[in-house]
Amino acid sequence: MKKVALLIGVFFILCETSLIGQTSHVTCRHTKHSIASHFTGEKNQADISRSDTMDILNYDVTIDFTDWVGKSIKANCSVTFTPKINDIDYLNLDLLQLDVDSVVGTTGHLNFTHNDTLIHIDLPAALNINDTSNLTVYYKGIPPADPSGFGGIHWTSNYAFNLGVGFLADPHNFGRAWHPCFDNFVERATYDFKIIASGGRNAQCNGTYLGATAITGDTIRYDWRMDFPIPSYLACVAVGNYATVNQSHAGIGGNIPITLTGLPNDTTDLKNSFINLGASIDAFEFWYGEHQWEKVGYVLTSAGAMEHPTAIFYPDFIANGSLAFEDIMAHELGHHWWGNLITCETAEDMWINEGMAEYSSHLFFEAVYGFDNFIDRVIDNHLDVLQYAHIREDEYRAVSGIPHELTYGEHVYNKGAAVGHNLRTYLGDDLFRSGVQSLMNAFYLSDINSVEMRDHLTTATGVDMTPFFNDWVFSPGYSDFDIDSSEVSFNGSDYDITLHIKQKLRGAPAFHTNVPLTVTFYDQDWSTFKTDFMVSGPLLTVMVSAPFEPAISVLNHDNDLNLALSLDMLDIRVPGIHSAQRGKMQILAGLTPDSTLLKIEHHWTAPDPIQNNPLDYRISTSRYWVIDGIVADGFEGTGRIFYDGREVTGSGNGYLDNDLVSVTEDSIILLYRPDASEDWSVFPHFTKNTLGSSTNAYGLIILDSLWMGQYTLANGVLITDLEIPETTSDQILNVYPNPARNTVNVETNLGPNSGNQLLFFNVLGQPVTSPINISSNLQTVDMSRLSPGVYLLAIRDRNGVFVGIRKVEIIW
Repeated sequence: MKKVALLIGVFFILCETSLIGQTSHVTCRHTKHSIASHFTGEKNQADISRSDTMDILNYDVTIDFTDWVGKSIKANCSVTFTPKINDIDYLNLDLLQLDVDSVVGTTGHLNFTHNDTLIHIDLPAALNINDTSNLTVYYKGIPPADPSGFGGIHWTSNYAFNLGVGFLADPHNFGRAWHPCFDNFVERATYDFKIIASGGRNAQCNGTYLGATAITGDTIRYDWRMDFPIPSYLACVAVGNYATVNQSHAGIGGNIPITLTGLPNDTTDLKNSFINLGASIDAFEFWYGEHQWEKVGYVLTSAGAMEHPTAIFYPDFIANGSLAFEDIMAHELGHHWWGNLITCETAEDMWINEGMAEYSSHLFFEAVYGFDNFIDRVIDNHLDVLQYAHIREDEYRAVSGIPHELTYGEHVYNKGAAVGHNLRTYLGDDLFRSGVQSLMNAFYLSDINSVEMRDHLTTATGVDMTPFFNDWVFSPGYSDFDIDSSEVSFNGSDYDITLHIKQKLRGAPAFHTNVPLTVTFYDQDWSTFKTDFMVSGPLLTVMVSAPFEPAISVLNHDNDLNLALSLDMLDIRVPGIHSAQRGKMQILAGLTPDSTLLKIEHHWTAPDPIQNNPLDYRISTSRYWVIDGIVADGFEGTGRIFYDGREVTGSGNGYLDNDLVSVTEDSIILLYRPDASEDWSVFPHFTKNTLGSSTNAYGLIILDSLWMGQYTLANGVLITDLEIPETTSDQILNVYPNPARNTVNVETNLGPNSGNQLLFFNVLGQPVTSPINISSNLQTVDMSRLSPGVYLLAIRDRNGVFVGIRKVEIIW
């Protein structure tokens, strides 16, 4: 389901206020997340163990929906079942908060108890394997709705309809809200529906419409039959003054009927919003195989997109004649394969249903609107996951093994979709197609867990999927890759490039292995050459060849993998602001005599530590930048980096630099190094605009000059900003000769006590030597490696306190 926000009460308020600025806040996916985080429900006893002992074959449900004012039903449900083990003399069925009048079997009335949750029925005789029996439960009352507002029977002026999942229910399956059943993901049965309606209303259910029977006056019974076995949460009923638009589409296996059902005044808008439904069917048949259900049907309701097979419930307010919500249309159709054809065994593996359905919506956009549109959606989805999911859901999480309260959260949907994209890349398009289609055939109308999915894909494709599932499915976090250094040598007509690559991690417990990584090389004319290779572990060296000498090298250029790395390639031809939105930076181009190509990499991982850190700068633990490019002669540019430690609900980046600004925003500084072979130092050309407060800090760092190399943020105080006592007389620190050439004599009365040190800085406050231990009250210090200029010599006592400073001039 692509859960569309319910416009009711406090839950709508929760969704709106917690997702300011999120373009997809209308979707019920976010409502589910907001509600689930407030879960306080009690666990229902509906579990999968009953399905090990008894097989439900069919539910024949009769429901009277004529009490529109009282919102109550009168119903009966005949259950046909057969044991899987011998000597079974009872049947337990889930039914929630409805009054059970009686239970009738083949021999008459049966003894039962009902505790508002579970009906325990004593069978007239013990049953054995291959025995088939039937009983009918008669019940009535007001069907419960889940406290979340999603799940159960909903009544509005126009519709009465069920939603098969309860966000706050445990388990989430919510078929038990309107008919007795085995309410879990693994039990499948066929359905017969006999729905009684009046007042000009008719009924829509799963499967095939069999016809109507007049009862009395305007009261009519509508019969439907679902021949495909489905779990209870996928069974559906909707009652309203419905009109249906009948269409068809040529599929792989022949003509696929399409029904678009809504109120008569809504059908035109409905058709216009679904003009690309056929293309969506084509896309999913291409990737997943032939559409198996008897039709594709969408039925308008007032809220909640829900993937009931052949009768997808779809909110009327998004079927508005526009194409603005095609992602929801495609997501729900994707469930005809992911969730309906194969179903996750337990809610802990809901990513198989929802994550893959969400990725299906991305594949729809690739098929209909092209690769660029597709990859933009893939990237934007993943960046939202990288930045927010671990905050909104308390920690980095694996997509498998999700706790109950986060079943419909961001790791399941958004990260699940990101994992789906990575699965495609690990296998390649052809093996992804054949592997998924084999999966659909092998687990046709059955349940599956992540281990079974891993093992089947391994067998079907010949690719060992253990590393992929270990890294991306069973473990939290993300991997990141960075070119540490490279060497190039000419080899005949080609160039051999040796790449030294470092793997870094964001929230992951171990380095990823067998990762299919790509590198794209640019020459000076911007021609490109792309090649791939496998990488494992923290440090690795690979050799590849290219037809030219590279000017710049770019890993994961086309976002083949969702990594902890985001990239912008900026083609700068005119002056002005050029936004590297994914690179989390702005470039301000001044003079542009010719085109300049800039690579802006934003690594969502910790930079290398500072090696020489006398002022104890606290370097970022979460991000750094790499800037490289093919820069035109005379190009002039500056940069802007936004830092932010605000809450996610704020209007900024949210928590990106919370590790730094939580100390003090005034101490944010910008560090730089040309490449990984150099140490970090303070970038000499930056200014800072602080915009926030001490508790809600954010601001802007302006790079007055744009250098190629690496940048990161740190928390610290420049030596020029230190409040060093004015006791800098000869009694504390004396330096001679001054100016000096190769050496300088340093005299101090601190003495050679352990921990007292001398530190040399340039006038920008950057350290230029390692700390020098004071070995005597008078010692000679070698300055021959320093270029001519003015330096600051500071003295720090063994407690780390700076107690004196002197200017020192070095001359030739």
